[in-house]
Amino acid sequence: MCRRDKIIRHIFVMLLVGILILGSLGADGSSINKCDEYSQTLNDEAYTSVSDGELKLEITGGFGVHLIIRNIGDTDASGVEFDVSINGGILGMIHERYDGIISSIPFGSEYTLGIPVFGFGPIEITATVEENTINAKGFVMFFFVFILS
Repeated sequence: MCRRDKIIRHIFVMLLVGILILGSLGADGSSINKCDEYSQTLNDEAYTSVSDGELKLEITGGFGVHLIIRNIGDTDASGVEFDVSINGGILGMIHERYDGIISSIPFGSEYTLGIPVFGFGPIEITATVEENTINAKGFVMFFFVFILS
């Protein structure tokens, strides 16, 4: 067997092992987010109140990490501050942080913040909207993120 065939075989075995590991980690895939057909919903959802509305937070995976902020209150939410950090990966090489202010989220609607992530390995996600924080653990495989808890 030539060296090129050995390398291809080794890569194939590594991908197969990675798929088996992800399958055993318990990613449930029970809910599908309408903005990304491959995303998985975090089991623990957080709720927060702002001065002029009530917000529901959700972290999903798929191609990147998505923070979904739903306004389930009776009025528009304005000046909504957010901060999202993603850390981890093999050798701790993934460090992403996004923050900002959403000018307005009308009542009954949602705002989705998509964060591109590239790497491999376990990650920890922390999202803060106004005064409420939601945490999640996941696994990154190149561009794809699996939310595990």
